[in-house]
Amino acid sequence: IKTMELDIFLHTLINKYQFNKKQFYNMALIFKQVFEYAFKMSIIKENAYEKVEISRSVLIKQHQKRSSTEIFNVDEKVVLEESLRNAFSENDRDTRTASILLVFQTGLRVGELVALKWSDIDGDFLELQRTEIKYRKVDKDGSMHPNVIEVRDFTKGSSGSRRIYMTPKAKLILEQVKAANEKNGFVSEEDFVFLNDNGRMRPRTIDSCLRTHCRKCDIPEKSMHRIRKTFISTLIDAGLN
Repeated sequence: IKTMELDIFLHTLINKYQFNKKQFYNMALIFKQVFEYAFKMSIIKENAYEKVEISRSVLIKQHQKRSSTEIFNVDEKVVLEESLRNAFSENDRDTRTASILLVFQTGLRVGELVALKWSDIDGDFLELQRTEIKYRKVDKDGSMHPNVIEVRDFTKGSSGSRRIYMTPKAKLILEQVKAANEKNGFVSEEDFVFLNDNGRMRPRTIDSCLRTHCRKCDIPEKSMHRIRKTFISTLIDAGLN
């Protein structure tokens, strides 16, 4: 495969599917890694992909998403947090509500939240060092298996782990969760924080709880990731990194 052939092929895909920047690079990453692997294994003598030039001008421009759909505004946040606190107070067996409140205070990714362990608490800080991942397992013969769900000892990003400051509210939430777990007999041999009758909580059940409370509060449904964006937006507004 020559560089020009690959160049024409990729540009043909861009024109056909009207890729934006993110869509193209997600797709092209497969080609990039295949050619890198083939070159390192001496299957090919030179990496044709390295010389391909894709101008950003040919990619479809993305429209900026409205902030109202990307984050919770101040009024929405106040109403939602009150609803979550009341729900946890009435039913401390369901700590999903407390987990959502914790994300408002820490900006954790939901995969990090469900993989959080009590041993990750270090005074005023959380040492984030693992996350839940989901992937499709493929055998050598090409047969696919159902989604595999695992907790891996790394977080998203280049550092592999992060140290997050805990506000007094965050520490109080965790204290209340620990008391609720002890009261309701939720025990994890692996030391996980957020548990239910089936063991460690899953991202989907927490996200479902958030959407339920959004509807209850008559505010637009948003995902757990929108809380993380809200947290980051708050930091930026406060002049913090």
